[in-house]
Amino acid sequence: MKFSLRNLFFFSFFLFHFFTFFSRETVTLPNSIEPLRLYSLEQGDVLQEVVLKVINEAKYSLDIATYTLSDTKVIKAIKEASDRGVEVVIAVDKKGYDGKREQLGEKTKLVQRAIKGLMHQKWIIQDKKLSLIGSANLTWDSLHNQNNLFVAITSDKFAKQLLSEAEKKKIDHVHPIGCCWATDIPPFTLVSWTTPKNPALKAALLEAIDNAKSTIKIALFTFTEKELLEKLVDAKKRGVHVAVALDKGQSLGASNKTLLRLMKEAIPVGLSVGKPLLHHKFVWIDQEKFFTGSFNWTNAALTQNEELLTLFEGGHKSDPFWKALETTWMELESHVEWQKDENRTNRIWENGASAFESSARKGTHPFSNHLPLAA
Repeated sequence: MKFSLRNLFFFSFFLFHFFTFFSRETVTLPNSIEPLRLYSLEQGDVLQEVVLKVINEAKYSLDIATYTLSDTKVIKAIKEASDRGVEVVIAVDKKGYDGKREQLGEKTKLVQRAIKGLMHQKWIIQDKKLSLIGSANLTWDSLHNQNNLFVAITSDKFAKQLLSEAEKKKIDHVHPIGCCWATDIPPFTLVSWTTPKNPALKAALLEAIDNAKSTIKIALFTFTEKELLEKLVDAKKRGVHVAVALDKGQSLGASNKTLLRLMKEAIPVGLSVGKPLLHHKFVWIDQEKFFTGSFNWTNAALTQNEELLTLFEGGHKSDPFWKALETTWMELESHVEWQKDENRTNRIWENGASAFESSARKGTHPFSNHLPLAA
């Protein structure tokens, strides 16, 4: 049988994609040997696959908190889990979720939280032991396009404490109060805070910035909290290298004063490129303290919203968790647009703000559909 060059090309093309598809590494969840795993868009992780893995492998319970839920594959997996006998409880923000309860399965319990702020936490707990926490909502865009991350944690103690806090908020659903707890997962130590009304969260961030010795690396969707901003300025003045990555759309609006203040103090600021949101909510200090969760650096997140923020410490820099974080930051750092000229940034913002106001009224601005949610 004789193959032409054209046929040979297409046959080679088919073989390449066939083996690429079937040899692609599947999602690996943490275990007793490697109790933490970090997944991020920047590493090439498909966060939807991580979420589906956690849901599909649930044996008897799934507890979920998310601002909104619309990803069709995730909804289907939740329904299938419920249908096979898994007890499923989902908490969503009443203003953020407009889906139909029956899509989630007849036995699925859906709690629509209506508080002064937002029910903004983002986590999944499988079988009261494996917790997946991070910055992503359960939407296709958030799990595929936006800069987001998840940390998977194998610890029944951590899961039990998080569920306990969720139960307290169901009891006092109108005036919830945040709390704090610590979890040892050798060689790591975790400290977690929930909001609202939890001054300990802000105090912990302020103390960590105050104690920074060499580097502070930040990636945030929204940054408006003034005291945290001034602490970063103080850190820069005492010689700490501070770098901040922000969502470009938010820098045209809510985060603009923060952007200009950072630029004025010669603190490097990188803005996201293109339409997808930079939706991260983390700070990495001295390459040994990592805070992440659902918490944007805003007054509303502190005083009105239900949020989760967790500090990760311990282990060795060569551990897979820290290497994954290093890769995430390096990729993010190389793909944002670093601002170098304060005057130019001012001009861009003035022109952009004017155009934004005009196009947002028409509904044509690429960020006009995202900014009001700020989630």
